[in-house]
Amino acid sequence: KLFAFIVSAFFSGLAGAMLVFYFGTASVGTVVDVAVGVQVIVAAVLGGRRTVLGAALGAIFLIVAGEFLRPTGELATFIVSAVALLVVLFFPGGFLGAAMSREARS
Repeated sequence: KLFAFIVSAFFSGLAGAMLVFYFGTASVGTVVDVAVGVQVIVAAVLGGRRTVLGAALGAIFLIVAGEFLRPTGELATFIVSAVALLVVLFFPGGFLGAAMSREARS
């Protein structure tokens, strides 16, 4: 685990140094956007908060839903947000949690 942490830290630092060289400045706002952070949280909640697979499923759902709803413009954000709210209300464990509980009942 320590070696994996060291390797990931090395490459993250190298990527950051290259990005600063490319942009000419070190600013969090150039790389991190609030909308991206919100999408990561929504993907984790939609898919399932306790597993990496759940977050991946949530991210896949967000991408596919965004592509299908692209013609609706700004309404797409509202629709995806409504789906996320319904999932939080009716399936607190996310899509993966609902599938696993349904499988356990069978």
